[in-house]
Amino acid sequence: MFENYPKIEYDFINENGTFTREMQDIFRRVSLTEETMKNGENYKIYTINDGDTPERIAFEAYGDENLWWVVLLVNNILDVQNEWPKSVTDITRQFDDFLDGNSYYTTETLDIQKDDIIVKRDVTADGSIDINIYGVIDSHDSFLHKFDVKNQKASDTKLDENDEFYIYRRNGDEYVKVDGFGYTACARQSIGSTACAQILGPTAGYNVAGKIPVPNGPFCNTAGSTFGIVRKKDSIKNGLEYFEYKGDRLNPYSTANGSGASGDFYLSVGQNLCGYTGCLLYQYISPDDNVPSYINVVSSGADLIRINDDRRVIKLVKPSVVRQIVKEFNVLIGGAVPPGTTKYITLNG
Repeated sequence: MFENYPKIEYDFINENGTFTREMQDIFRRVSLTEETMKNGENYKIYTINDGDTPERIAFEAYGDENLWWVVLLVNNILDVQNEWPKSVTDITRQFDDFLDGNSYYTTETLDIQKDDIIVKRDVTADGSIDINIYGVIDSHDSFLHKFDVKNQKASDTKLDENDEFYIYRRNGDEYVKVDGFGYTACARQSIGSTACAQILGPTAGYNVAGKIPVPNGPFCNTAGSTFGIVRKKDSIKNGLEYFEYKGDRLNPYSTANGSGASGDFYLSVGQNLCGYTGCLLYQYISPDDNVPSYINVVSSGADLIRINDDRRVIKLVKPSVVRQIVKEFNVLIGGAVPPGTTKYITLNG
């Protein structure tokens, strides 16, 4: 199809200066009109089978595998590698490779960056490091208080829940310790309150609905601490991606009661995390994991599968429409187009 694109003069620069070559303008773009895609008479819904390719679908639908680009155009797919649904084998490989490792959660607000080194703190000695247990930070989600570690020394020496740790970052030719892990304590706040009361001890309580236990106090950190504490550990595949209630995503800093989800971000008052102990994220991170049963905890692996399944449902224009699309495409790509020439597709930019 690229042979239909117009020629342009393009300037290249190298060590010898600037030179010009004639090449095809592959950056010219077209798309189906909104009216075309709203008209259900133009297409049918098709579910991509495991291992299907655009070429195979084009051959089955239109008898010509070279019309693969029509399949992509109709569904606005620009990057087949990342936007086309993966096969079961590819998903399994992604779980084994890309999602291989552990997710760790803390209550601290951490200054962590990709490629930082996490090292276990030796609490049996003088607070030094345990060089036998370390890993490399692959990613950090400050919103979820979660960081992923894919590269660790050995399977039997990984960080575990309740382990204390330091973070080291490269500075030139050496690694320096990152200090300052978050705010002081936590504070409880009911929805609609204008102030919060600091929690001074490991008390237990219930939210306003009287149904959901609210863990608080013991798992909050102290401002200025030089180390963090692992409060929850899971595989990256099973790690938290987001909370969901009846199909809607929830703010992890919201609270839930017997009638559903409510609340919003919890604000810092001074150096207290106001309301933090009553939010969904804290309930998830705490050892008792008191997230209500009607709240869906969506894992990274489940979200990946869901996205992939959604991509399996595409639109296929009918053969009679395909012929007109190919005709209009060649006209649009080839040069100037007078008004009224096209019906199904339009030139972008």
